[in-house]
Amino acid sequence: MSCQSFHSLDCVCYSLTGIKHRYNCGHLIEAALAHHACFHNNDLLEPILKYVDLLIRTFGPGEELIHGYPGHPEIELALLRLYRLTQDKRHLQLASYFLSERGNPKSVAGKHFYTAEKEARGEREGEWPVYFPRDNPFRYQQAHLPITEQPTIEGHSVRATYLLTAVADLCSLDSEEAKATYLDSLHRLWSNMIGKKMYLTGGIGAIEQYEGFGIDYFLPQSANEGGCYAETCAAIGVVLLAERLLQLERKAEYADIMELCLYNAVLTGMSHDGKAFTYTNQLGSSNAELSERKDWFKCACCPPNVSRLVGYLGGFVWTHRNSARNVVEIDVHLYTTAILTIPVGGDSQVTVRQETDWPNDGKVTFTVEAPPVVDVNLRFRIPAWASDWKMDPALDGAVVEDRYVALPPYWVRRNPNFMLDIPMPSRLIAPHPYTNQPVAAVARGPLVYCVEDADNIWVDDHFKVSSPNSPSCGVPEMDADIPRSPSSSTPLQYSKKSSEQMFSKTRSLSVSAQ
Repeated sequence: MSCQSFHSLDCVCYSLTGIKHRYNCGHLIEAALAHHACFHNNDLLEPILKYVDLLIRTFGPGEELIHGYPGHPEIELALLRLYRLTQDKRHLQLASYFLSERGNPKSVAGKHFYTAEKEARGEREGEWPVYFPRDNPFRYQQAHLPITEQPTIEGHSVRATYLLTAVADLCSLDSEEAKATYLDSLHRLWSNMIGKKMYLTGGIGAIEQYEGFGIDYFLPQSANEGGCYAETCAAIGVVLLAERLLQLERKAEYADIMELCLYNAVLTGMSHDGKAFTYTNQLGSSNAELSERKDWFKCACCPPNVSRLVGYLGGFVWTHRNSARNVVEIDVHLYTTAILTIPVGGDSQVTVRQETDWPNDGKVTFTVEAPPVVDVNLRFRIPAWASDWKMDPALDGAVVEDRYVALPPYWVRRNPNFMLDIPMPSRLIAPHPYTNQPVAAVARGPLVYCVEDADNIWVDDHFKVSSPNSPSCGVPEMDADIPRSPSSSTPLQYSKKSSEQMFSKTRSLSVSAQ
């Protein structure tokens, strides 16, 4: 493909590196799918399908096509969602091409596509936007290496999580071939992200310059320490990725991270009245940059993204499948008041109800309604922070696989109404010692709490409460004696201990949900 090809279609694809036309198209595809589901017509879907047809005629491996891919992933996961509706193989193939071609060092005449595109635009060497990483600018677009060759998760955190969400989606759609290609890479990059580049709240992205990941364990608490960006959209990307991975594998770790991010890195991005938002979510406020919600942003991706995610949440609570005739499998990942209805043939259906005050209380009541001939295999997750759990009626000989408790069909049939009780003692948690962050946080259940020092006098309007003594908080006002680590460079390493064990001599911690 010659450089001339870039200019012949510049109204459609000029500067794939930086312009977000395909990113915007991905969101528009998702909007069209939502519109189609709600209003049962093609008024928005039909023109979007025409645009997708244009992209199919423009990008791909053919000699006459552009061998490129969007600078900001999003359209890939949207195309895969579109394929689930249309079953048009071209939609699957375009998404797959965007994923496999990304990072190819020899896309155009032996050059990286973004290098060839830059030359075609007449840009000189070194003329990169200031927000690109200096050592390897293509890390920003997740194009520094092919996905399968990336040893660690790097670059722009939203781009990274959207890209990996699409990869996980492709694995679930394209079966064994995609799994053989990508599954090891998904595991490797996921593990690097949650083990070495994630805050206690589930936030990701420490570097403000390019809104992305730093080196392993570089997790400063605030802007005046050199970082802590933790964009709301990035946390949403983690939730999306975790949900897609749960479609591939029933692993409690994915649901744990999904819940952690939802409560502590996503919902904190919007005020209770829905009128103020955070773009970044620092763990420490300072006079260098206050932690405060704002009415709007010049780059306003986060507020509508929160709305999009909230609209998805019903599908994140559980997964289900009809594994055989008259056999229904249900995995419960999140606890909230919700109803699941599954058709099982004819006019019959299985209905499962949850009722709970989670995350304030660990008691969850379930009601299962199913035809007598249908076996319901129900599994529910025990969170990693839980030290105990019990069932009422009692479940003898419980089978637990990767922290999912399996309820056999005979037990569910005999006990269609039952309660799961997961106690929520408060505990102290701390980041990994390699972060060199001598800090600790109060947590209870899935919530990580924000503790405000009395000496933060420079601002009085962010995340503070006057009374921390809510009965559900579990951290009463009391004297506290917080044990010290041997040296200030070794962070406290406490978890799964109650506040009664931890506190005895410091007055009045002011606690508010992060």
